[in-house]
Amino acid sequence: MILLLLSMILSGNNNIQKGFFIDTVPSYNGLLKEYQTLAKDGDKNIVVTLDLPFYAFSQLLDESVYEIEDGILYNKLLALLKDIHTRTTKYKNTKCIRAKEGALLLDAYIKIPLYFLSQDKNLLDREDIKNEVNLIIQAKGIKISPVFKYKEDYSQYRPRAHYTKTEKMENYYRAMMYLGRMGFYPFYNDTTSSTYMAAALILSSIIEESPKIKKEYNTIMDIIDNIVGKSDDLSPTEFIKVLKGYNVLPQNALCTKSYDEKIKQSLSLYRRPSIFSTILSDQDTPSLKLLSIKLFGQRWVFDAYIFQNLVYNKVGTRKKPRLLPNALDIPAVLGSKKALDILIDTYKEDRFKNYLSQMELLKKKTKDYGDSIFQLSLYHNLLGIEQKYLLAQKESPIFLYSEDAYQTKKLITSLATWAHLKHATSLYTKQSYTIGITSVPPTLQKKGLCLVEPYSDIIEDIRALTARMNKLTKGLEVNRNIRELSKLLDLMLRVALKEKGGIPEQKDMDELRFFLKNNTLLDLNDRSLDVPCKITDVHSDPNSGKVLEVGTGFPLKIVYNLQDQKKATGFMMSFYEFRQDMNNRLTDTKWNSLLKAHKINMPQWIIKRREK
Repeated sequence: MILLLLSMILSGNNNIQKGFFIDTVPSYNGLLKEYQTLAKDGDKNIVVTLDLPFYAFSQLLDESVYEIEDGILYNKLLALLKDIHTRTTKYKNTKCIRAKEGALLLDAYIKIPLYFLSQDKNLLDREDIKNEVNLIIQAKGIKISPVFKYKEDYSQYRPRAHYTKTEKMENYYRAMMYLGRMGFYPFYNDTTSSTYMAAALILSSIIEESPKIKKEYNTIMDIIDNIVGKSDDLSPTEFIKVLKGYNVLPQNALCTKSYDEKIKQSLSLYRRPSIFSTILSDQDTPSLKLLSIKLFGQRWVFDAYIFQNLVYNKVGTRKKPRLLPNALDIPAVLGSKKALDILIDTYKEDRFKNYLSQMELLKKKTKDYGDSIFQLSLYHNLLGIEQKYLLAQKESPIFLYSEDAYQTKKLITSLATWAHLKHATSLYTKQSYTIGITSVPPTLQKKGLCLVEPYSDIIEDIRALTARMNKLTKGLEVNRNIRELSKLLDLMLRVALKEKGGIPEQKDMDELRFFLKNNTLLDLNDRSLDVPCKITDVHSDPNSGKVLEVGTGFPLKIVYNLQDQKKATGFMMSFYEFRQDMNNRLTDTKWNSLLKAHKINMPQWIIKRREK
């Protein structure tokens, strides 16, 4: 990429007149550290932007997921796989050929993640299992799975985000990614579908027949469901439910193909996946062909659904396909006119056939869903708050900025928050793929203002979401930090509500400043969670071999014009989006080094150079 030093963003007299301007910060600090430094000068006028609670919440969510995985899910998954593996043995010894074939496939499906969790080399007792494990470790390119005999994108198995912290978490990542991506496809093709069906029947029966295994399984599912949402694929328990609804007993269907058509018919009438997180051609019927049973299928998330419906083959043609989405697609669907204007005026996305019609269809679906779509999980709650922030109007007469000009700032904040959300949950959220183309302080001596970005209802929403995460993390180390975030939000809300009538009481502003100066919100034992630079890939295109990476970098400074010719300073997150080779999906460490070497620029809709 072209090397450019970011000189100024949204700068120039035009934006100063509209009430704010944004500039870079000459340091490598995190957002909280920048505010702590600013708060030490009691004469400085401060504005606490909503970036701070969005940022803190996202960092604490990331840590919460990590602690839940490290302290709870790892051991529960290990125990579950051991129990399923033990019960698979009796099916391998059956005289029924179809059951034996299904059991051998299921045997590999369980042994591979079990190997990564246990490091028991005795599990590598077959060549196909050894070869699959090697492909997962190499994590390069699209290849035929030695076990499942269909194409898999092994670049997805490169540990990223917080999974690079320890070898234990790297192995958990590989194990859960395998269980989330690989599955049994009854409609895949005539050659292998019978074996897939048999394996799914055995797996579902094992879970259904053992109260202990069923409880272990449901516990893991419930935790992930609460954080991210429901699986886009069928779980074994759902598969059993479908079978029972059509009076099909798994033990009767296992050894004969005579039930297959009845099972397929019942599955086709149940529900189909709407995000295609694997390799397909434009001659496939994806929603039916990709209907599968997976132990821990990756979750349906609204933003991935948006991406899936704004790339080929929904948008563009074979000759002129839209191969990768743009991060701005998401706020545009959520109702941001500014985002859609940038997509059309700057990126000319309307040059792709059906782009605008698909955009309108998705916007209508968002409206039809209403608030229900944002109540599906903690993940979707945060998406809903981002939408509300994009559409909110400022409530305070103190700030002089124009809402129209301010929309760009809101887009940066919203997309940076979303990038952090994807980073925290990347293992569990289904990634969309483009279809393949055939072809209380002491009294302060100084009296500077300490204001809050004027959207009190958004602060209340973040506070409610934080309360939900507080319940989820009871007993975890990170819970103390989450309670600290609640204190910050209480202080911010008090100031924001009083701003509606003018300058708040000095006492309230001083308490907020004191918190900023002295808090330990993102301190965790011997390490800090105030880590601004995070990266994750959010969409894959097998045609070009590229992925869409989104990330955050070092904070930006924002200066507000206030009443009485006053100015106040705050900080906000930064946002990056770019294409990257599929086989070189970035880790946070690599991303940090790229930023410090100034090798990556922010999107062109953000960068505006200072006029000389």
